[in-house]
Amino acid sequence: MRLNALKGLLSLVIATVTVVIFSIGAPVDWLSVALLAPTTLAGGFLGAKLARRLPDRVLRWCVVVLGVAVGIYLLVE
Repeated sequence: MRLNALKGLLSLVIATVTVVIFSIGAPVDWLSVALLAPTTLAGGFLGAKLARRLPDRVLRWCVVVLGVAVGIYLLVE
């Protein structure tokens, strides 16, 4: 449990630093940020709840299938 909390905190720090650097050094489409930020948060919470309910084996296969599908898509594009 502590490692998950530490991982979450580290992820928050990294995301915050990234946002600050990009907002200072690059043009930002704030309308896109306003749309993506809440939906990303909601997706993270819902994804975590779904991942807790799925059996480990099913979750692993879902991750593998999604990763392979994205890899093939990027290779074709």
